[in-house]
Amino acid sequence: MEWIRFLLFYLDRINRTIRNIFAYGEGPFGRRPHHPDDPVDPVQLNLK
Repeated sequence: MEWIRFLLFYLDRINRTIRNIFAYGEGPFGRRPHHPDDPVDPVQLNLK
């Protein structure tokens, strides 16, 4: 049953890598993508 732990480990690493790629450029408050017109986006408010 060692292969199951091996498989789960690599699936976890792939999932973390994908989440890190998609998290790049997003705001600090969750998975919401950036919209320049979004009035409640704290990153956009700080840039004004």
